[in-house]
Amino acid sequence: MRSAIAILALAVAWPAQAAPPKLIQGYRLEGLPPPPSGFYRTVSFALSPDEQWIAVVVSTTRKDTINAKVWALDSTLLLLPVHPSSGQRVQISPAMRTGKPLWSPDSKAVAVQAAVANRQEWNTGTSVIKAYNLRGELLWTGPSSGGMAGFIDPGHLLVRHRQRNHKPAGFDTINVRTSAVTPWPVPRHWMFAAMNPDRRLVAMFPDSEKTKTVIVDYATGKVLQSMKNQVSDLYWYGPMFVHFAEHGKAVCFAALDAQSFSVRFSNYPICRDVDTGRTIAELKTVDGGEPADASSAGTRVVLTNLNGFPGASRTEAESRSKADAISGPGLQTYSGNVVWDVRSGEEIAAWKPGDLRLALLGQPLAGTVPTVAISSSGKYVVMGFGDEVRVYELP
Repeated sequence: MRSAIAILALAVAWPAQAAPPKLIQGYRLEGLPPPPSGFYRTVSFALSPDEQWIAVVVSTTRKDTINAKVWALDSTLLLLPVHPSSGQRVQISPAMRTGKPLWSPDSKAVAVQAAVANRQEWNTGTSVIKAYNLRGELLWTGPSSGGMAGFIDPGHLLVRHRQRNHKPAGFDTINVRTSAVTPWPVPRHWMFAAMNPDRRLVAMFPDSEKTKTVIVDYATGKVLQSMKNQVSDLYWYGPMFVHFAEHGKAVCFAALDAQSFSVRFSNYPICRDVDTGRTIAELKTVDGGEPADASSAGTRVVLTNLNGFPGASRTEAESRSKADAISGPGLQTYSGNVVWDVRSGEEIAAWKPGDLRLALLGQPLAGTVPTVAISSSGKYVVMGFGDEVRVYELP
């Protein structure tokens, strides 16, 4: 027992329907200061659109048990080549806590949302956006914002407008060359879901329960498509993970099968055609698989099987608070990853990259469930597993 979390080894059978991908590169996160007592490392990353670089943010984090919030110390930004011939590893120390990196569509810049670690200053909105080139040089520093949404083109970044009272405040576009800020004309309470620079589309949730996903034309702010989401009667909300694929022709997200929840958690991916709204694929055979990422220029999705352990009853899950229920039922298992082609329905690859663990109270131990991303064409998958970043090549 450790902080009320018990970690047990768990053997889970994984159907060997497809071969594992080829491991072509592995990076150990060496040369970084060890986390202090009570802290642990978390890794978030993104692949460049040209499939040459991985931007990795390594954060040292701890849980604030009094306020039930997670706080991070200073972060490190690493630029790692997918292939050794692409270049040398670059290490950047923004001296600030940073979130997930974002690449510009031309792969020439990577941006991070940076905030000082002091809680009081963080709550008053003193956070900025910093962008770096492939040599680790600071290109520009943007104004304070409520969080990055995505690059609509290499020169413009969509961000959440920030107000000090933390109420919904709409969105702004930042010109990265001039730092000029222009309001984006959509309802201020809408929530960002995904961005597609190819067709200049933005996926949004128009309500807090995420009952619908709307596809918005960035240039005009007009809704081009409205898709009804499947909402769980236990979770009170719709999908959390939305990704554009196929150059903006498809959108993929997770759906909850509420009827089977009394037996076990079922979270399978659904992909729909953006222009017609029709369903392309419902991969119900991937039990518990959420679309961890989709190939922005291809038709592949990489899925992480994070599932409720059979025997975790619905009554137990419903007895927990709403906030706790968001993280899933009381018992969770990680049983590997799989890559699918959403147009053909073909399973491309399936594998288990590390030890299988069981976490109680819906809080997996840091590092046991890998962070996953797939490249724009769907040729490469990158995984962050503990202190290691692995690059796989798909058939």
